[in-house]
Amino acid sequence: MIGLFCAIALVKSAYVGESLTTKFLPSLDLPSIQNPRTTYALDGGCNGGDEMANVFYKIRTQLGGKPLHDLTNEIMTKHSEEYLKRVLGIAQLHADMAGTPEFSATLDRTDPNIFMKSIVDTLRTHEPVSIVFGNSAATQVIGTDNKVNHRITIYGADEVNGQWIFRVADTNAPPSQVDQVQLRFDPVKRAFVETTANVVSDQWSQAGTVKAQIKRPEDYAIMIKLARQGTPYAEIQAASHANPVHDGSVPNNGATIHSGPGGVLIQFDPAIFNNTVDEKKLAEMEKHVQEFLNSGQHGAVVIRLEPVIKKLVLVPLKSIRLGGDLGGLTRVSGFVRASDGSILLAGLREPGHTAIPSDFLMVAIQGVFKKGAVPFISLDPDMSAYGTLPGAIGSITVPQNTRTGGLPEGLTQTSFIKAMFEA
Repeated sequence: MIGLFCAIALVKSAYVGESLTTKFLPSLDLPSIQNPRTTYALDGGCNGGDEMANVFYKIRTQLGGKPLHDLTNEIMTKHSEEYLKRVLGIAQLHADMAGTPEFSATLDRTDPNIFMKSIVDTLRTHEPVSIVFGNSAATQVIGTDNKVNHRITIYGADEVNGQWIFRVADTNAPPSQVDQVQLRFDPVKRAFVETTANVVSDQWSQAGTVKAQIKRPEDYAIMIKLARQGTPYAEIQAASHANPVHDGSVPNNGATIHSGPGGVLIQFDPAIFNNTVDEKKLAEMEKHVQEFLNSGQHGAVVIRLEPVIKKLVLVPLKSIRLGGDLGGLTRVSGFVRASDGSILLAGLREPGHTAIPSDFLMVAIQGVFKKGAVPFISLDPDMSAYGTLPGAIGSITVPQNTRTGGLPEGLTQTSFIKAMFEA
């Protein structure tokens, strides 16, 4: 009797449910280089890169335009990778200054399913969704809050074993792997985990959808058009309205230097350095400034970022008489020692300006050469007014105290001081 035994193998397979997709494809719609760090965005330009990608996605799918990947690759090939990075930096500046998209992670923190459901509902309309990662539940603005970490686009989703796995377009991903980025919520870690080519690449505690529409999307098309022509950065920035904006309070000009409590806050537009200096020259400039700060000297250090050519007038020092002026000079730039040892003042004669009295030179010489001091005048905010005047901080309406120094006793009441006040 032959017994026939049948072995039945039970294999537990993954349940694959709904699959959602759009026409967005990272290898076509993202820039051709990985998220660059530039003067405009020291930590990267994900905000501008993501906005630009979504604008050109619509141009490609609705108007039949070239993919952004191909356009940026063309720019890099014709004009260099560094040029393309600077252009993408302008895109970041535009997004930060004009877009300022807000998001709130409050609901997502309470129940991530609400966040994921909102994404799925949008994907069902075949539209991609921009999201932002951050570490605070408060409403935040990209580019002005350092708690906002990253921005990406979700362009597809697959339901696996009851959980949604999102397909993600991330400017941080290497170009060869941009189509292999996924995002899922880990209920154990209570975090959003991003993987690139099945390897964990990032993890985020908060996430939220971008609420605001992209402002002036046509500006991104202008950027790329001008960049293909090799247009200078400053012209691209101006033409695409990637300029700092002011909300009436503290200006947000794309870059900030803050020396700490009680120190100096400087906010400026990094575009002032366009076509002026390279990183090596900037490093040299920083070195000179640091040497001055470490020297303990008083006064100011002046560093020019580019050569300045002026047509100066030379006036022999021996020709200057007390009670007269400095040979018609309205501005003194320095002096020249002639081959015979004589001294000549070098400066400008500006039409419509009063010539500098010779007495002023005498006062300055007494302060600088005899006492080793540098005359100065400073308008300092009245610190006692802070906290008592509405909107005092950052306002030019705060009372100012006048402070002078660098002059020997007996010369503080001269017309020299009056001229410094008027200047």
